[in-house]
Amino acid sequence: MSQDDQNPVMRRAYVVRASSQLLAHLAELGEADLAESLSSPSVVMTEPLRYEGKLEGYRSLILGKCKARFITELSESVGERFITLFGDLPAMALFDAWWLAEEADTVEITTDW
Repeated sequence: MSQDDQNPVMRRAYVVRASSQLLAHLAELGEADLAESLSSPSVVMTEPLRYEGKLEGYRSLILGKCKARFITELSESVGERFITLFGDLPAMALFDAWWLAEEADTVEITTDW
């Protein structure tokens, strides 16, 4: 049994909130319904990670993957209008321009049950 097998499996969770600038931008574009739906915080979680082996030293990488996942899912749900609404930037720059992410307090809950 490797040491990695003995470490608990954990997930990192981030609460994602739209910036007030994004909500105002969408309102100006006549996208009040989309602005309203994005005004509610959402949670983005990582895939299961071994706690000591892959988690603590890579927080910024893990956050980057969560940001990219959020942008990919939003792009799929919005469809063709995505670039018109949010801009033509790489996923990380786009996320950082319009959203905020905070690590959720629930990251200490194991998920291998």
